[in-house]
Amino acid sequence: MILLVLEGMPLLLLEFAIGQRLRKGSVGVWRAISPYLTGVGINIMTLLNAYDLPEDSISTSNYDTAFHHLNSSSPDIILGLDIKICDLQTLLRVTCAIAFIISLLFAQHSGIYWVTLFDNFAGSVPLLTIGFFEMIAVVYIYGIDRFNEDLEFMVGHKPSIFWQVTWRFISPLIVLVILVFYLVTRVQEELTYLVWDPNSVSTKSRNAMAVGHPLVVFPCSEKSLPSLPPYTPHLAVVMLNGGNCDLRLLNRKERRRRIAQRKQMQLYSGRLDDRIPSYEDLDRMEKEEAGDRPKWDNKAQYILTCVGFCIGIGNVWRFPYLCQSHRGGIASMLVSLLIGLYYNTLIAWILWYLFNSFQDPLPWTQCPLNDNGTGFVPECQQSSSVDYYFYRVTLNSSASIADSGGIQWPIVLCLLTAWTVIAICCIRGIGTSGKAVYVTAILPYIVLAIFLIRGLTLKGALTGIKFLFTPGVDELMNPTTWLDAGAQVFYAFGVGWGGLISFSSYNPVHNNCMQDAVILSVVTGLTSIYTATVTYTIIGFRATEKYDNCISEV
Repeated sequence: MILLVLEGMPLLLLEFAIGQRLRKGSVGVWRAISPYLTGVGINIMTLLNAYDLPEDSISTSNYDTAFHHLNSSSPDIILGLDIKICDLQTLLRVTCAIAFIISLLFAQHSGIYWVTLFDNFAGSVPLLTIGFFEMIAVVYIYGIDRFNEDLEFMVGHKPSIFWQVTWRFISPLIVLVILVFYLVTRVQEELTYLVWDPNSVSTKSRNAMAVGHPLVVFPCSEKSLPSLPPYTPHLAVVMLNGGNCDLRLLNRKERRRRIAQRKQMQLYSGRLDDRIPSYEDLDRMEKEEAGDRPKWDNKAQYILTCVGFCIGIGNVWRFPYLCQSHRGGIASMLVSLLIGLYYNTLIAWILWYLFNSFQDPLPWTQCPLNDNGTGFVPECQQSSSVDYYFYRVTLNSSASIADSGGIQWPIVLCLLTAWTVIAICCIRGIGTSGKAVYVTAILPYIVLAIFLIRGLTLKGALTGIKFLFTPGVDELMNPTTWLDAGAQVFYAFGVGWGGLISFSSYNPVHNNCMQDAVILSVVTGLTSIYTATVTYTIIGFRATEKYDNCISEV
């Protein structure tokens, strides 16, 4: 909760303000303030534009005009992805189809190992690193004084001293200390991981920073470092696809005509004022876009959408797991893709259980008979019917990550269903998904209330709750505890992924985003505790049941 207030809430307000100020999604923000960071992409497009100039047309008198022509492509064309020209629905379908194909990695018999890697590593160091540099970029590069003026224009008053101190010092310092402390302590330890080191007896995973990408952490063993494929910048894929789409839909003359109609893009001169609309422009744009740009029907719809975005499997699945472990308590695109693959795999598992819930008795409530029909499967008896059904029936897990074991086709069908739903929601936009959150954001609370009532009636439920709220003071000296706590804050809010920036961009210019950040922080924090309480009533029951069975057998 300390990190939620000092680290998560300031960054949450920062993202709300960015989207509301620029009236763009996360990719649009990138285009607006950082076109000079596209590097090679700008140089290539500049050279291509140079070939559009008539021969022998550059002279001393028209040098400035020709120079500006070399950089006259709009930011959309520079990035190779013009949403105004490309068919957005086709782009969304293709994106979801590609993501589905990639997610087949998790539908193999070894898929559980890959999901575990994502859960342990993709949401920790990379997420904290992204959040750290996002805050540094706004506070120290864009400028905290300018950002305060933006907030005063939108909200009506300047941020309080709490926001000033956390933005300037506390939040960046907390993240930096966690990262440095974690990396320093990890460098001094032996690197082991069970997947690549079958002979290892260590039960804790260690990780090492792999050379090639500073934001990706690969688990590896000391004996066998996995070979990495050649690194290709993910932005190149976007440029390639966008460029093909642009050339396919427009002929040369029409493309040049549209480019000429747009505002010329100047080379970066160290100022952002020309790329960010003024306050007068914001008011004018809001009136002009009243009938074109989608808006939330009301404030409740926006808050529920953000709650639905933040409150999810991470609160039910990941937060209770961290409590058990510690006794209490251009990267945004890549992270969004990876997290999307990870989450949709979990959704596919949920769909599988949903489809198999229409049976009586439920298939995971009892162990299956052995081949001779003389007794139950020994493996199931030694663990539990729930674990056996998950690992042997649902996933049909292989022996190791190196043994893919082929495709688990029922999971493939569930993955296809999940990505189809995602594609439909993206294509229909907030007009449909905004209304759906009335059900999707409220229903989990109703279901959790039912589970809590049922869980409290089970034997051993209070034991589980007591374990949850009994802190382990010695864990405060463990750097992994603080890393996981900090990552959980980022993970729960979804900061650094771009989703909150996109949501807030549909708000009115003068919406009180400070109030939104506080409300969402309180709701997210309390919901995490609430879901953990529900989960630990079940954990306490299962632990008590196993203990009683063990005693009865003795």
